[in-house]
Amino acid sequence: MRIALIGCGRIGRVHAESIALHPKAELVRVCDPVEAAAREVAERFGGVPGREVDPVLADPDVDAVVIASPTPTHVDLLTHAVTAGKAVMCEKPIDLDLAQVDACRARIGDAASRVMVGFNRRFDPSFRAVRRRFAAGWSSW
Repeated sequence: MRIALIGCGRIGRVHAESIALHPKAELVRVCDPVEAAAREVAERFGGVPGREVDPVLADPDVDAVVIASPTPTHVDLLTHAVTAGKAVMCEKPIDLDLAQVDACRARIGDAASRVMVGFNRRFDPSFRAVRRRFAAGWSSW
């Protein structure tokens, strides 16, 4: 799978490394408004660096997009990426306003099946244990 990364901050670098380490994934594009950040991530993990999102989403060599940019950009980037026919993994949260999330879901419609929201704690053993105890009722605390 050929993947583009949008956002080269702390979490973007984590995703870039994960993509680079996966034997069936290739980081083909790296995008950040800070050109030096995009260049640094591309040099370390692969991909063509750039500042602009439109060329990334228009690239037929990009199968999927990881959105690791600041939260206020998620809805717009997610909507455009899905509209461009890309699979999307978007960092949490999609937005801080639930109405914006609902509107995004309505705009992308059936294409929502191509979207995954990153929530790393979902599989954390300690978080799962707390959830299990909570689901069993307060008496087990």
